[in-house]
Amino acid sequence: MTMRVLPRLVIAGLMVGSLLLPLASPARAEKFACDDLVEMANSLDELSNAMESGVEIKQDSPEDQALRSVVDALSDAAKIEGNQALYDAVEEMDQAWHAMDRSGFVAAVDRVTAIFDGLRANECPAK
Repeated sequence: MTMRVLPRLVIAGLMVGSLLLPLASPARAEKFACDDLVEMANSLDELSNAMESGVEIKQDSPEDQALRSVVDALSDAAKIEGNQALYDAVEEMDQAWHAMDRSGFVAAVDRVTAIFDGLRANECPAK
């Protein structure tokens, strides 16, 4: 089971990071499109589910670095959105990452996901 969860975690982290990096580049000035908000929330849900599997993540491992890239990209995203609640939740992710606090990290990821869902609900027309 550990062998299956580790790659899933790395893949989920890299998916979120690769999705967010181009969207949250410092050169980007406009807020996220509705489809981007949905895709980010879905990717973060997958990351949260992978983290909840309980697999050990060692400091400086590929999994740990993938999570760091997610935190960095989300920090840029929060600045672009200009959303203080999102920025605060990302700061909680950052603190949990530094402390190697899995439950704190997952809770913060879930808060970020809820914020993206709220942004989508408030800013995007219902389909």
